[in-house]
Amino acid sequence: SYQNALISEYRLLPWESDALGDCPENDRKVDILVALDEFANESPVAQLLLDVLSAPAEYDLARIEAAKIIGIYVHEQCPLCQPLRQQVWHVFANGDDDTLVRQHASQRIEVGFGGDDEQQIVERILFDDAEDESVRHGAFNYLKTTPDRDFAKRLCQRLRNDSYWRRFENAISDIENI
Repeated sequence: SYQNALISEYRLLPWESDALGDCPENDRKVDILVALDEFANESPVAQLLLDVLSAPAEYDLARIEAAKIIGIYVHEQCPLCQPLRQQVWHVFANGDDDTLVRQHASQRIEVGFGGDDEQQIVERILFDDAEDESVRHGAFNYLKTTPDRDFAKRLCQRLRNDSYWRRFENAISDIENI
């Protein structure tokens, strides 16, 4: 099939190639993932997405594309839905991972896939002044979607007292009023 041919081509390209930077092989990886996006819920494509996102030394733009595809196209019927969404959380939570990849993953996290310490991860990232600003904003966005409104409202009180977050008073109020 068309999808299997593209997957095979991707797997024949140099793996964990982030150190190669911008080169034709890495550009092709991104092109292949873009071509596969509409097939993201098929097992072989989903497995490739999981493999790409799970490899910290893989080309960062390919990993970003994988995170984007997972966030936009993967649905509950995908056989790898849970591990894919958990891997997005893992990238988001891992401060040692590539910052640009983490920024994109932070925009794709979903409630219920961050494990037992999901709320602690969000809280840690929100209030870590050394954390990347875009990643922190991904954690902030989580507060809009969590069904645990008590958790969100408790953090809103802390956000108002935080030197970084206090300037976002309107957004904090919006979260409290959900």
